[in-house]
Amino acid sequence: MLLIYDNTSYKPLVKRLAKEQITETGQVIKFDGRIKGQILLQTDSLKKLYVHPSYANTYENVTSFIKEREMPGIIIISSKPQLEKYELLNTILRDKILSTQQVCLIGQHVFNKDEKDFLHKYHVPYFSMRAIASETLLPIIKKVKSVTKKWSDCMIIVDSNVLDYPIIRTNLSGGLTTRELITLIQQLKMIPQFRESELIISHKEARVAVKLMTEMFRD
Repeated sequence: MLLIYDNTSYKPLVKRLAKEQITETGQVIKFDGRIKGQILLQTDSLKKLYVHPSYANTYENVTSFIKEREMPGIIIISSKPQLEKYELLNTILRDKILSTQQVCLIGQHVFNKDEKDFLHKYHVPYFSMRAIASETLLPIIKKVKSVTKKWSDCMIIVDSNVLDYPIIRTNLSGGLTTRELITLIQQLKMIPQFRESELIISHKEARVAVKLMTEMFRD
């Protein structure tokens, strides 16, 4: 699996990650680490994990991912639906690179009224923290997998802001626990159509980042 990270500030995390031998499910971890912008040769068949501190590169990664794919889709795990002006999902739908049925949202707990109205009006598949708390995680995962069955290829975007305060102290209360997020990752990365993923997290959150990167590995 290719590990493509934003800049040299992530190198200490990559070194720590190299000490991890297997995932919790027993997969042997073999990352090929590259700083973004390095030339990638003969890597088209490899799955990819991007690691960035923000969404600055995510739109570019999504547009690259969907090229020449029949019916691609993306799962966004984040605290917000990313529908405000210039945010990721707003931009994707504005530019019509994916339809509302080619996205699936998980873990949202920070909305405004317009966002809620949009999600309902256009039947965007989303599973909020309220739904997760009410139904528990495994039934929600089953529903997410049902959504992705229509897709030819799947990209998973994990924003660490979905984690509850104070796991990451800049986050808001009401999000996922680390164990809940790991369970989501372990289940969703086994979707047959899974091809790429992206983790949005600061290099300063080293312990959380290394654990999530470890569990996001899939060969």
